[in-house]
Amino acid sequence: MRFDLNKVSIDKVEEVWDAVSEYEPEELSDAIEKLAIEQPDLYEYLESAPDEFSDAEVNFQICLGLVVYESMKSANPLLPTILWDDLIEQEEANVTMLQSLEGESDGDGLAVVQEMYSNYPQPEILGSLSAMLMADEEEDEDEEETAEMEDAPEISPENKGSIFITLKTMLDCLNK
Repeated sequence: MRFDLNKVSIDKVEEVWDAVSEYEPEELSDAIEKLAIEQPDLYEYLESAPDEFSDAEVNFQICLGLVVYESMKSANPLLPTILWDDLIEQEEANVTMLQSLEGESDGDGLAVVQEMYSNYPQPEILGSLSAMLMADEEEDEDEEETAEMEDAPEISPENKGSIFITLKTMLDCLNK
């Protein structure tokens, strides 16, 4: 039986991000362990980053995945259990969609991305992921955003794209 999921507000995403950012190491470990128990395939997917990822990048991906999961769970306590095969199938669809943008002009590609965001079932989470991953590229960050991101590891531009695909795939599967 399928039911419509509640949208997560930007305030809730920020609240979860702030909470996870302030976790002590033991609290973070407990939260990640809980995610691994509740969603074993999803956790394995987050942890199975490409070989070129540093340990810090893998850990950052898992932490962002925790933010996505906890944000979704806050508005939708009965989330489905995500299976590995569903994650791989959705990842392939996301990669195909991104590859289709490679031949587009900047304007056409931007239009496709804007349409994706406007029609996305959880636009606040998706937008927040983009902002979290691109925060160090923003030239006009305010001091609060800079302080929030100071503990985030430096992520290579190539790996930011991979992390975004992984987290979008996760979010897509949670929304099915």
